Amino acid sequence: MAYYDTSPEEVLKGLGSSRSGLSEGEAAQRLEQYGPNELVVAVGETPLQMLLAQFKDLMVLILIFAGIISLIFHESMEEVYEALFIFAIVLVNAAVGFYQEFKASKDVEALKGMLSQKARVMRSNELREIHARELVPGDVVLLEEGDIVPADGRLLEVASLKAAEAALTGESLPVGKRTEALSQVQVNVADRINMCFMGTVVSHGRGRMVVTETGMSSQFGNIASLTQSVHEEASPLQRELDEVAKFIGKVVLGVCVLILLLNALRREPFLQSVIFAVAVAVAAVPEGLPAIMTITLARGVRKMVKVNTVIRKLTSVETLGSTTVICSDKTGTLTRNEMTCQQLYVDGKGLRVTGVGYSPEGKIDGDAEELGLMVRIATLCNNAQLRQGEKGWGIIGDPTEGALIVLGRKAGLSREALEKEYPRLAELPFDSERKLMSTIHEVGGRRLLYLKGAPDAVLARSVSVRELGRVRTLSPKDLDRLRHANQEMAEGALRVLACAYRELPGRTDLKEQPSAEQLEKDLVFVGLVGMMDPPRDGVKEAVAQCKRAGIRIFIITGDHGITARAIAKQLGIADDATPVVEGSHLDELTDNELGRLLTGNVIFARTLPKHKLRVVSVLKAEGEVVAVTGDGVNDAPALKEANIGVAMGITGTDVSREASDMVLTDDSFASIVNAVREGRTIYENIRKFVRYIISCNVGEVVAIVGGILLGVAPVSAVQILWVNLVTDMFPALALGVEPAEPDIMERPPKSKKSRIINGADVRVWLATGLIIGVGVLGVFFYSLSRSGFTLGMGHAEAEQLPGFARATTLAFTILVMYQVVNAFNCRSYRRSGLSQLLSNPSLLGALALSVVLQVLVVQVAFAERVLHTVPLSWAEWLVIIAVSLTVFLAEELRKRSAASAAL
Repeated sequence: MAYYDTSPEEVLKGLGSSRSGLSEGEAAQRLEQYGPNELVVAVGETPLQMLLAQFKDLMVLILIFAGIISLIFHESMEEVYEALFIFAIVLVNAAVGFYQEFKASKDVEALKGMLSQKARVMRSNELREIHARELVPGDVVLLEEGDIVPADGRLLEVASLKAAEAALTGESLPVGKRTEALSQVQVNVADRINMCFMGTVVSHGRGRMVVTETGMSSQFGNIASLTQSVHEEASPLQRELDEVAKFIGKVVLGVCVLILLLNALRREPFLQSVIFAVAVAVAAVPEGLPAIMTITLARGVRKMVKVNTVIRKLTSVETLGSTTVICSDKTGTLTRNEMTCQQLYVDGKGLRVTGVGYSPEGKIDGDAEELGLMVRIATLCNNAQLRQGEKGWGIIGDPTEGALIVLGRKAGLSREALEKEYPRLAELPFDSERKLMSTIHEVGGRRLLYLKGAPDAVLARSVSVRELGRVRTLSPKDLDRLRHANQEMAEGALRVLACAYRELPGRTDLKEQPSAEQLEKDLVFVGLVGMMDPPRDGVKEAVAQCKRAGIRIFIITGDHGITARAIAKQLGIADDATPVVEGSHLDELTDNELGRLLTGNVIFARTLPKHKLRVVSVLKAEGEVVAVTGDGVNDAPALKEANIGVAMGITGTDVSREASDMVLTDDSFASIVNAVREGRTIYENIRKFVRYIISCNVGEVVAIVGGILLGVAPVSAVQILWVNLVTDMFPALALGVEPAEPDIMERPPKSKKSRIINGADVRVWLATGLIIGVGVLGVFFYSLSRSGFTLGMGHAEAEQLPGFARATTLAFTILVMYQVVNAFNCRSYRRSGLSQLLSNPSLLGALALSVVLQVLVVQVAFAERVLHTVPLSWAEWLVIIAVSLTVFLAEELRKRSAASAAL
């Protein structure tokens, strides 16, 4: 049974209920049959599973393997220390990742919080208050203004009932309800005006409904099911770092096999060959890369909190930086979700109203003789209340009436004060058939009817018009003029109301409750007021920045197309030629047709949750990186399906926040631009420290492998450990906080084919590593040759030479200094390493610390026993500095050559 196309009595009969409600026994039996009225939450990962998941990364597995091999085949405690250091890095990385994931482990559970705690029901013709989870199909529920609807139900009785359904359908205005059956066979949820739905709010009036669906069978539950069924996939950065791990793994495997083969040909002991291979693996594999990436992302998360953005998953930062498309809801995301009066038409002229939202700050620009009467009618014919809370101004009641109350305050009038002067005697509530609301007031012994409503309905009942202080008969010319003014406002996507009044005959007896037909006639037309839900502050600028950054924006809303187009035009998202596609038409399109449509600009209106989810899915299938913004229950499935879901922290529901990857604490679309900037900056910084770590490690591998091929390793395993600890970790961390390059938001999103590892990068890494390796080997063997070393000597024989310790100290130190200098190279792929030198004090501090520590371990005697170093002379230090600068000069020449070629 569809329920909405059936009369109330037939619905009751079909559900085996009556207007008196169910008996307690029948309710208990149905509770057993249907289960509690609550949402079934998907079981998430346990803390242990989350912890173990941190060790599934391929890079981590390579590190663990290298550490285990080092422990198995170690010949000294130095090798044990190195293996333990590897394990420590893995554990730190796992701990940081686990901590962040554990904090973000709650997801669909928040859906439960949307249910009302209590419900008033009829049981055996008696009013009872029960827990909402005890509701069953067939229960008769009473609804009053302010109630959260506890289940889906078919309305049996209504008295001016309206429900705020923006969180479910995207409709920005409360929906008027009625009880009559709908004649259409297929009716969207947003248009089922004889039903109420779980999680929506009664904003006006009262009513009575029979429960039709509970728990996961409700519309709310269907959305929860969609949210749980969406598959989460790896972020672009995770996939790319996996590629880095695979690339490094292949290189390391090849080099290790080569070493084993060469040593086998030279008849070296097998165990010694394995140890050499492991040493190369440790030098080649960037132990700190996962930890540095995690810490860099965590720093970005902390930084983004300061700009009103809370990241629930670390990788969401870089994903947003890769975004190519933003799918945005309109109500509450691009707009304030606060109806605002913007234009008046009174005394034959238009007046502009300043200010936005429910704040009474603002004024009416211009003056008109009948302005006071116009605003007085709008304020008195009204049931809303304006309140100031901790989070700002808000209203109780209907948003449209709230906008009129704010209009009155801007004109210096308050309803409370006016009602003392013009006491209310009676009210004719708004209903969808009349499209009018009237109140009757006593004014100096007279009785005046103040009325507001749809312009056509008001004009149809008007016989006069009041302008410039006098009342005259409403002529055909006046009608044309007023209708034209109404049309102009409506075409601007304003919701237009008309205001009128009538002086009632003195003999009117209000105790007899005269009908609306008797009272709402012979009206004096006063004017028009146009209102809309205005765009949020800063959104237009944010949209412009997104466009410059190559990010497309699609509006997907449950609201009407004319309203969506008007907002889109105001924000620069669309123009007059932009097509508007409604949800019903979207159902008729194949995925291929929808994909072609999405190559251009388009607005989606009157959509359902499934439509938003489908648009996101098709965009992802086309290779787009999709971000979805939203604040309502209806946004949750798309938020989960998107590469990154962005929820609103203030107006957003628990559903949207918990289904998202990122929450905007100020609800500002403009904060997304800051997030995109930060995401892009972090991605670029990750590229920088990946380049730094790998190019330095390539240099280490060239030096070690070259030395092994020539018979003598230039540095020991413990020295390599020191190099990785001092010059890999801290400068790389500092590169992770490089400030954004000036044009970061002027670039298009990175190509789908763009990778952290690409051909150009590999060439730079190899060239840098070759310079470092050759420089280390050159200084090492030159120094060693001065002690009598000749090619053909083995490692054991070379160790006996008097200058061996000095040669290894020189090689060790120049390796550190090469990496210090290389950090400047990695600050930018295009700009000089000295550009804006003081913009990253963290990097300067990290490099200074590296140099100071290296000087200490070389020049201070205690280090000799641990690192086997000897003090160096000033002349030797000058040689080290001069040689290490060669890698900087070579990179500066490459950048200049690349810049010249680009001209």
